Amino acid sequence: MSQHNPAPRFGRFLAIVLLTCPPALQAQEPELGIEVVGRRLLDVPGGRPQGLQLGPYGQAVMLAPKQGLLYRFSASKSAPVTHRLAEVIPEFQHAGIHVFQGFSVDGAGRVLIPLQWRGADRSPVAAVSILEPDGTRGKTVVLSPRVEIRHVAAGADGTFYVLGLNAGYFRGLEKECTMVHKYSPAGERLASFSSCPETPRSASLSSVVHRLNKDIDLGHLWTKGDLVYHVLPFSRELRVFRSDGTLVRRVKLQPPAENPLPARYSMFGGDTVSQQVWRIAPVGEGNLLVHWVYSQPEGPGRRNLPYLALHNAAGVAISQPKLLPWKHSALAFSDGQGYCYFIRWISPVRHELIRTKIYLQ
Repeated sequence: MSQHNPAPRFGRFLAIVLLTCPPALQAQEPELGIEVVGRRLLDVPGGRPQGLQLGPYGQAVMLAPKQGLLYRFSASKSAPVTHRLAEVIPEFQHAGIHVFQGFSVDGAGRVLIPLQWRGADRSPVAAVSILEPDGTRGKTVVLSPRVEIRHVAAGADGTFYVLGLNAGYFRGLEKECTMVHKYSPAGERLASFSSCPETPRSASLSSVVHRLNKDIDLGHLWTKGDLVYHVLPFSRELRVFRSDGTLVRRVKLQPPAENPLPARYSMFGGDTVSQQVWRIAPVGEGNLLVHWVYSQPEGPGRRNLPYLALHNAAGVAISQPKLLPWKHSALAFSDGQGYCYFIRWISPVRHELIRTKIYLQ
């Protein structure tokens, strides 16, 4: 989820236009099946959460960065325990403090929150605040050297991983542009990896930084065992690393070759159309459920069509594209038991977490 509106706008549906294509050329992949196996209401009074994570013992944890609120939901209640970050994080007294939505929850229930503020000399400070499972302050770890922090994921033995640009590269202080950084429990950088995507040599520095920031702001970072997963949404890529930064797998995600959905809603291809990976959820046998956003300019803004597709380990779509089953919803994550979760926005203060089984039919 993102500081941008996490529910892509559906736009006003226009007349349906049928996609005409010779039957022999149409790829008849299996349809994507979604079976609902559980629903939970999540009430979030006083905030507009932009981050959601699954904690241990069936907990759900939500973060409202702008309001500085953290919500913890037990497995059986829709009303949360609410924590005001200003009351448990002393660093909130600093000028210009900014809370980012890319937080994480470790296996013990500790919450890791990415922060940035201005130091006494007005220079930016990047840090990770670690809250204990009961919501009390644990500690705030300042990152050295600093990166433009946006997301954090818990590692083993108190280490953690940060998704953000290494600002030193653009000041000529570092040789490589990297996006993922491993830090010790004390905030010392141990490794940097996941190279920045290649850009045209003719591109200006400002355009390069703008594109990288988009891949990072809307990107995703998580860990599973000894592996670190990094998603680049605009580059449409999933990278998997070992804990030391060694690349294990690099998947270029390919939109479905045949997709009748845009034409059904009077959206057409062209040079101005983009397809972005909004979210990825690993499912059984190495497959990936991908929440795509098909986007094209419309007036002063853009018109977006979100849809789902199941992809194999090579990044190729193995199902027909499917609209999300619920309005104002998004794919959230999957767990280690083979379930995928969706979040549905009922109102600004009420959400629904939907647990599902994914299959081909």
